[in-house]
Amino acid sequence: MTPARARMTASQRRETVLQAALVEFAARGADGASTKDIAQRAGISQPYLFRLFPTKKALFLLLEQIRYEGQSASRNDSSGVSSVTSICAFCNRPE
Repeated sequence: MTPARARMTASQRRETVLQAALVEFAARGADGASTKDIAQRAGISQPYLFRLFPTKKALFLLLEQIRYEGQSASRNDSSGVSSVTSICAFCNRPE
């Protein structure tokens, strides 16, 4: 028997989706990346992706906002917090 995988928390799942979206947008651009590919890379269904993020545009704009805030913070703070950590903190909202 294979051991059961631990279930991801909502914030972990959002982080996984954001990381997947970042890869897809970087590889294909905002127009070329598909929500189907983002969901598949994140290991979730496309309907669940839309439960987390209402549109592909909203997901893209969130990543851009986090990138911008990360750049601003890196000029003012040398804490070494990664962009992914910033993304997770930004998306850690109650269900």
